[in-house]
Amino acid sequence: MNNSETNLNKRTWDVVAPKYFSRTALPEWGVFAVERENSSLIGEIKSKTFLEIACGSGHSIEYLIQNGASKVYAVDLSHSQIELAKKTNYEAIQAGKVVLFEQPMEAPIPLLEPVDTVFSIYGLGWTTDIDKVLENVNSCLKTNGKFIWSWEHPIYPHVEYKNGQFTFIESYHDEGLKREENWGTTEGRYIAARKISTWYNSLRQYGFDVTNILEPVPYEATAQEQNPEKYYSLPKANLVPATIIFDCIKIT
Repeated sequence: MNNSETNLNKRTWDVVAPKYFSRTALPEWGVFAVERENSSLIGEIKSKTFLEIACGSGHSIEYLIQNGASKVYAVDLSHSQIELAKKTNYEAIQAGKVVLFEQPMEAPIPLLEPVDTVFSIYGLGWTTDIDKVLENVNSCLKTNGKFIWSWEHPIYPHVEYKNGQFTFIESYHDEGLKREENWGTTEGRYIAARKISTWYNSLRQYGFDVTNILEPVPYEATAQEQNPEKYYSLPKANLVPATIIFDCIKIT
């Protein structure tokens, strides 16, 4: 894990956290409300234990507690996000049903025991070290436990609307960590481009069986998202999936 890159992302998220308040949280799995109609993707909730990676403002935690989860742990890099999650889940925290950790997702998580389900919604892909985060997830999950997570589809950022049409602006094969300046702050962020095969092979390497991969079509969109020039636009998402979901089981 590169501390300088992780610390830069932390500083940026501490600034932009309020902008993403309550965005992309259960029962949704991504932009355009994908899979809202299929809340069962998370699996059984009642009396189960959960760990959320990159919990943001804590609205997925709230959803799980309201639906009978016995305990929810959650991790987020950002102090601002953790403070928002505390406010969202104040009563559940006081009751001992929710425990929050302000730390990188790659760092060891001090759980009392492995959980039934680990999940992440548009969060796991922020990792700067895919090996450490998957090793960490494995150590937090019961054998045969469920690991389900969503991320922006790896092809989506490579397509852009230019001169009245959608076109590839860079190669899908171009992987690696990249710095994007002026993403929310002047410092920007570090984000890694990874192919589907890279994610799949890494999941297998760290003891997960990928039981399903979903590439859902948009479920709904705002009027603003009808504009093809917007980054998240319905015309683009109807052409290239905006979201990918990996549904996995820990086998070793």
